[in-house]
Formats: sequence, structure tokens, C-alpha cells
Amino acid sequence: MSKIARESLHAHYVLGLLCGSKSVTDMAERGLLPFGKSYACKLLAQDPTPHKGALARRLAAAPQGAYLAIDLLKVEHQGERIEGVGRCYDSNSKGVLWGHALVSSALVQLGEDPYLLRCDPFPDELMSTELYPKLTATEAMLGVAGDVVRAEVKVKALLVDAEFTTRLGLRSLKQLPLAFVGRFRSNAKVMFEAQKVRVNDLAKRFLPGKARWYPKLRRYIKRLEVVLAEVGVVQLLIVWKEQGFGWHLTTLISTLKAGIQEVFKAWSARWSLEVSHRLRKQNLALGACQCLAYAAHLQHAELVNQAFELMRQERQRTPGLSWKQSQQHASETLRNALMTEGSRLAA
Repeated sequence: MSKIARESLHAHYVLGLLCGSKSVTDMAERGLLPFGKSYACKLLAQDPTPHKGALARRLAAAPQGAYLAIDLLKVEHQGERIEGVGRCYDSNSKGVLWGHALVSSALVQLGEDPYLLRCDPFPDELMSTELYPKLTATEAMLGVAGDVVRAEVKVKALLVDAEFTTRLGLRSLKQLPLAFVGRFRSNAKVMFEAQKVRVNDLAKRFLPGKARWYPKLRRYIKRLEVVLAEVGVVQLLIVWKEQGFGWHLTTLISTLKAGIQEVFKAWSARWSLEVSHRLRKQNLALGACQCLAYAAHLQHAELVNQAFELMRQERQRTPGLSWKQSQQHASETLRNALMTEGSRLAA
């Protein structure tokens, strides 16, 4: 199976995703693939670690001065013969789903579309293999962060959710030349003014009215210096947001040397990665791959990221485009490019 055949399949596969195809079968039936379903699935599974090459390729053209956002991406997917499918706890639905879990990463900036980096495998213990070992969320996050640091990409800070801000994770991050901002568990204990106290008890000392009101952020925020065992001095942000008839508490932990508003805006920039998860599932059929091999599903996720990048580029060229419009424009542009390339080769 030649490299040219794989590259041709990948290009046509991305076109199929942009055209709204939900499966390899549908792409083949609509004439969007140069091969049949069986051969296409074999080609998709040729590279067992497509995410590794993807990161190196994307970091070469990565924007500088952005934030690195890392999150777990749970993809519901049925199929008892599909490799790697297992039980995944989804915090959004607060339940267990049957599917694949991936580690999603991107460079983000507030008010801009995310620049996706890669989707790493994140199998559970039953589905893990020597090639795709089971990792904790912390280990998976540190792997991506370490690769970005080694690539010498200038990143302002790492943005992560509470499942990554374990003591091991924070202790390890303190050793990297990379600031971080992360959601922190309110039941965790910290040292404040020489006393060990739970974060939620500490937050009660700085309720709305005692914490400072930030009109532009529409939140009460109090920043404190606290000490974490085995980690050291970090900043704790107590954030109160009006919700319904009361106030919702969010606690963040940070080593980013910046004002409170910049730290919170950095955290807000992470939301664009969450938005991309929904778009990749709903618009680009992230959970619809029918191939049996796990490597094919990793390649499918990588090609979904490529399709998303083409949509992002369309929105950069034409500000104001909706995601749906950018998908249509990207499919037309790619279709024309493939037809031109096909005509050139035929000649």
C-alpha cells in the first residue's frame, strides 16, 4: 500500500467529512473515495500512531503566544467488534457512555477559533495494549505539554480542567518552563496564613461583596497566595458568578504572572476547545467511523482535525462566516483542488 494511495485516501476522506458523510460506506457510495470501503479501512489503519506525526506537523506552523488547552474528549460510539471501545464517564452528561476517550489539545486565544494540535489515545484498563497503554489523565496531559515544550513553541500558559490538577500533575508542571491555569477542586486542602483549610471553606470568607467585583467579567473574584504540599506557592482564584437566584463558585489555581482579569480571560479562552469538541462530533462525524481497527479510529480523528482546520482557515479568510458556511466553502475548495490535481495527473 503506497504512500501516494494513503495520501490520496486521506484527502478524499477529509472531503467526505466536509460534505457531511457519516461513514466510509457512504463516502464510497457517493463516489467521494478513490477506493472501496474495505481497502479504505486498511489504508486508514496503516499508521498506528497518526497523532505523533500530526503534532510535529502542526507545531511547525503554530501561532506563537497562544495558550495550550488540553482536555479529555469522550466520543460515544457503538460497535462490539470495534477495537478500543470501552466504558467512558462523560462529565457533561454525568453518566457512562460506550465509546472512545481521546486527549484533545489545541492552541487557543480569547475570541479566536482554536488551532487544533492532536487527539491522543486514552484507552481504559481493559482496552489498553502495549502500543496504547492505559494512562492517567495527568500522565496524558504531561505527555502533550512536554512535547509542546520540547518543540520550543512559545506558549503563555497551559489551561486544564480539574481532572488534571492533581498533586502529581501540579508538582510535575512546576518543573516545566510553562505557567498553568486550571480548575481546582473545592474540597481540596491548601495552606493559607499557616493554617490548613479546605478551598470551599476558604471561599466562604470571600463571598460576593467581600471579593472584588469586576464589571467587565461580571464576577466577584478574590486572588490569594496559598501553599500546596509538594508543590509550593501558587495563586488561588475564588470566582463567584451569578446563576439563577444565587451565586456559583469556581476555584482556579494558577502560576501565570498576570493580573486577575488576564488570568480569568486566559481560562475563558479554553472554552473554544470545548466548542470544537461539539463541532467535531456534530458536523464532522467524529464518532461515526465504522472501521474495526483502533489505529483507523485514531486516523479518523486526525482527519477530522484536518477538516476542522480547513474550516478554521475559511473563517480566517472570510470573517463572519458561520461554521456551517465555512464547512461548505472548505468542501468546495478541497473538491476543486482534488479535481485539478486529478486532471494534472491524467494529463
